[in-house]
Amino acid sequence: MGKKVLITNAGREFGPDTCDQFACLGAELLLCARTIQNTRATETVVRSGLPEANPSRFAADLTDARQLPSGRAAIAALSIAASTAP
Repeated sequence: MGKKVLITNAGREFGPDTCDQFACLGAELLLCARTIQNTRATETVVRSGLPEANPSRFAADLTDARQLPSGRAAIAALSIAASTAP
């Protein structure tokens, strides 16, 4: 695939499964959740099925524009953005 994919709500709901699917397609993952702990858990899920996966992670509440600078550089080069929030 060779695409950079941002997955929001990566630690909950459909996030881990979505991350796993994109990783299996060869995407470079950027995991975003409100807490870094949630992204760590999803990274563990992804790596259990695909050990060579190396997702990047950041924590931000995307409903708060003041939190966006933490991930702005990574977001700038995206190919795909997938929101898994219900």
